Amino acid sequence: VPAVTALAVNQSEPDVLYVGTAGQGVYRFDVQRNSYELVGGISMVNAHVRSLVIGPQNRLYAITSQGTFFTDGGAWQPLARVPEQPASLAVAPDDPQTLFIGGTSTGIYRSTDGAATWELAGEGITVLPGASLRVTALAVDAQDNNRVVAATALGVGNRLIGDALYQSENNGASWTRVAELQGIVDQLAVEGGVIYAGGSNGLARYGTPAEPAPGRLVGFDWAGLSNPTGVQVLILVLTIALAGVALVWRRDWLVRRSQSTC
Repeated sequence: VPAVTALAVNQSEPDVLYVGTAGQGVYRFDVQRNSYELVGGISMVNAHVRSLVIGPQNRLYAITSQGTFFTDGGAWQPLARVPEQPASLAVAPDDPQTLFIGGTSTGIYRSTDGAATWELAGEGITVLPGASLRVTALAVDAQDNNRVVAATALGVGNRLIGDALYQSENNGASWTRVAELQGIVDQLAVEGGVIYAGGSNGLARYGTPAEPAPGRLVGFDWAGLSNPTGVQVLILVLTIALAGVALVWRRDWLVRRSQSTC
């Protein structure tokens, strides 16, 4: 049974999930029809997919054990000149030429020419001596492409410790520390200055417009979900869909396998 290792949701297609696996490729899963299809052919088979990101024009990015790739519907292609193995990736919703990569040890890199060249964009991000800096999640505000948020963790020996939440209001040129993290954040979204984070400690929300102040991430406002925003829905889907997709995937896979052996 293929292990589900990554999910991505396209807000323009809320019934469609992109599913990354450990060595079985990437699939487009239609929840309404309970069907799936392989994305990009067999070119991603045998790669462990660690993260999926949907960019402008429905371009799909995949961070894998064999490198970072993208597809516009055809075969997967390598993302050019990536400075180091990424832990996270984000694309400006209105500008496919602007990409951010969160490294596994050295910080954040930015490209403004569609990944042809990269520059280190880490001014304001604290790096502790003797610790590696992993950027575990990145997101760009759909309403303001100049606002980018990042979650970091510190690698000390074999341990990875949650570090901080950062925000940039100038397209990654400089960063401000806005919250301490008690766990590892691996999903981020930002809307109107409010940051939504999901990770090992569950869901959290930080800040309101014009109120970025140091402090811990506050508890998620479950009451506010009576009228959820698109970002809240996205975070919830990414958080709870993995279990549901894994169950459906396992059932369908076993059915197909049993039929093939009959």
